[in-house]
This record gives sequence, C-alpha cells and structure tokens, in this order.
Amino acid sequence: MKQCFLMCFCILLGLPAWAQGEKPTEKEDNTDYWQLALDKIKATSYGEAVNALDKLLEKRKDNALAYQKRGFAKRKMGNHGGAEADYSSALAYNANLTEAYLGRAQARIKLGNYEQAIEDYSQTLTRQPTHSKAKDILYNRGLSYLKLKKYKEALTDFREVLKIESDNAQAWVNIAFIHYFSGEIRKACSDWLRARDLGNKPAQRNTQKACQCCM
Repeated sequence: MKQCFLMCFCILLGLPAWAQGEKPTEKEDNTDYWQLALDKIKATSYGEAVNALDKLLEKRKDNALAYQKRGFAKRKMGNHGGAEADYSSALAYNANLTEAYLGRAQARIKLGNYEQAIEDYSQTLTRQPTHSKAKDILYNRGLSYLKLKKYKEALTDFREVLKIESDNAQAWVNIAFIHYFSGEIRKACSDWLRARDLGNKPAQRNTQKACQCCM
C-alpha cells in the first residue's frame, strides 16, 4: 500500500499565543476570583483555575471571558469536551472572541470533529485576516482538510502557508502527500525533495523509498 512507508503528519497544538486568549476588555465582577484564575493559569494549576472560574460564573453566568478562560484550562487538562462546551458558551455571549474560535478548533481536533474545527478556523480568518498566527491557522486548517481527504482545499491552505513562509518544510511535505495520494508521483517527489533540502528527515526517507524515478 502507498501509505506503508510514509510518515504521518501531525497537527500543531498548544500554540502559546492562543493559550492566554484576549486580555479582558470588559469590567470583571468578582475580581478576586478572576485574578485568582489568571494566577492559577499562569502557574499551570488548571484545576484550581477551573474552580475559581466556577465560582465567578455562579455570580455572573454571562461572563464570556470567564467561559473562554475556563475552556482553555479544561483543554490543558485534557477535558476537550468540556473545553468545547465552554468556548461555545463564550461565543454565545460574545461572538467576537477570536481566541475562543481558535481554542474550540483545537478542542474539536482532539475530538476528531474536523469539519467543525475548519468552521472555527475560517471564522477566525474572516474576523481577523491579519491574525498574528495566520500561518498556523492556515496550516492546521489544511491538515483538517487533509484528514477529511479534501485535497483541493488542503492544497490551497498549504500554498497560502508557503506565501507567508516559503521555507516551511512541513507544508511542502503535506503538499507532497496530496500529490502522492492523487497519483501525481513526480510532483510528490519534487515536493519531498524540496522538503528534504530544507532539512526534513521524513521527506528524505520518503524520497529514498518512493522517488527513485525522479532523483
């Protein structure tokens, strides 16, 4: 089978710029609980942060930022279903929280909900086309399309990544996969060779095994 020797692709997770989300732009009730939650998140004491945010939300159930922060803490604890629910609550109260879309996309990827993750990535780029992590958003959305075997859409996203960072070896690797799975072996080998020259070791192994025709 074609896939027997190919290296698996991986979705980038845990991007630090997304971890903390937006700084609060609205006045917070129960300031002590809010600050306590922020301090606990900074200390990576996520369970304690969740407890503090639980208490804050008991007093003010419409606090979008508190849901967003709690979603982040739950995601870091591996509770991706709970994180997804909290991010959805945050967006129900404030649809402009870009970081909530990103956090929910990451949770949905962990849950295998690639279609919904794609929707969240697209929402982010629609609302903030010049997001500081646009390259990573496009890359992750491309991988989500690749998981769904939507090769045309994935190829478009990886090419957009290369417009931002032309020497992104992993983007070239994934473009090679798309060409390979589409039966375009010579194109795939050309892409793997480019990635190999950029120092990507899996691409080097793939070229050795699949690209004798083109080397």
